[in-house]
This record gives sequence, structure tokens and C-alpha cells, in this order.
Amino acid sequence: MLKIVPSPVMTTFLQVLSRLLVLYGALRIGDNPSRTSPVLVQMLTAWSLSEIIRYSFYTVNQFDKKPKALNWLRYSGFMILYPVGITGEVGSFYNALPWIKENKPWTVELPNKLNITFSWYNCVWFILLGIYPYGSYVMYSYMLANRRKAFAKEAAAAKQKAL
Repeated sequence: MLKIVPSPVMTTFLQVLSRLLVLYGALRIGDNPSRTSPVLVQMLTAWSLSEIIRYSFYTVNQFDKKPKALNWLRYSGFMILYPVGITGEVGSFYNALPWIKENKPWTVELPNKLNITFSWYNCVWFILLGIYPYGSYVMYSYMLANRRKAFAKEAAAAKQKAL
């Protein structure tokens, strides 16, 4: 996007989109159970910890420092934080479903001038059953590949230093 972070545009877009969808599509649409659920705390904790690790890593790299512990956290922390965060996101959507079904936010029903219909309730089910499983797999695989690359570079640098 703006190259603020050194990640590909699509992966950054998917991460931002999923967070915005949860925030505006489950948490901000009304007074629903997802706003007081433990999965909200779980999700926000995972998000916060991952951002603290990520931006600490980026900041330290600006000074050409690469502490091993921070490097390990950057490329291994996601293995726990990602499933915890995604479970919180999915749980937030799931907890909001009864409220969404009853209150019909963003829903357009027939008849209307444009002769179209849209159900946010059905859309959320599609997000939960169609997009999250696929998107989670793609993103987790991408992060595993980054981890392999980062640790291979680290091992090569250590080997070069030993020579």
C-alpha cells in the first residue's frame, strides 16, 4: 500500500480487512453479546501482543540491531498468537450472530427501488465458513514461509561469521 511496513500489499490488506470486518461487522453494530465476551479480550490481547512484537522488531531494525530473542519472537510468536487471535475474531462474529439475525444491521430487503437484497447475517456466515478457513490457511502458510526464510538467513549469517 504505502510501504509503511515491509510486507506484501495483499497480506497487509487481508490482515487490515479482517480486523475492520470484526470491529465494524460484529463489535460496533450494536449492543450485542460479542462486546462483553471473553473472546473479545482474547482477540485484543493477541492483536496487541503481535503489534508490540512487530513494531519493536521494525524499530530495532532501523538501528541495525537484531537481538536474537526479538528475532525469535517476531518469527515464532505468531504460532500461538495467530490461532488465539483468529479464534477471538471468529468467536466475536459467532457471538454477534443472534443479535445480527434479530436486528438485521446493513440488511436490505425486498421490495425496494433497486430491487436488490442483502443479508449481513448470511454474509457473516459466508465469512465464517468460507473466508476465514481459507484466509487463515493462506496467512499462516505465508508466516511459516517467512519464518523459514528468516531463520535460514540467521543460520547462514552465523555460519559465515564462524568462517
